[in-house]
Amino acid sequence: MNVNDIAGLHTPLVVDQMKNRQTAVGSQTTMATARSVPHQVSQQNIDKKSALYEQCVEFESLFVNIMLKAMRDTLNKEDDLLDGGQAEEIFTDMLYSEYAKSISKNSNLGLADAVYLELVRGSGATIAKS
Repeated sequence: MNVNDIAGLHTPLVVDQMKNRQTAVGSQTTMATARSVPHQVSQQNIDKKSALYEQCVEFESLFVNIMLKAMRDTLNKEDDLLDGGQAEEIFTDMLYSEYAKSISKNSNLGLADAVYLELVRGSGATIAKS
């Protein structure tokens, strides 16, 4: 008994569409696997205590800070009931800077890792195993 006959999907067009979907799903799975393998390998080769890696994390926090500032600038400031003036603006900038540092240190965005690996590979140095 053919599965396509049960569902009434015996037309060649429907069968071809189903095969194309299976191929697309298979290629997505293959791409996801291909992307994860270098990530798993590279995680073992990063010296997270080196000064270079610390600078890469600092770069990542700067990037996150710029991103958070751009997000904050989209907020409508006219809705604020109280205006804290320049002091509030300075405090908010400092707060978002600390948020960015915390996000970079405590989450795995991957930007610091990618920059570190590129810098090490570009310099021709060997990567220390942790």
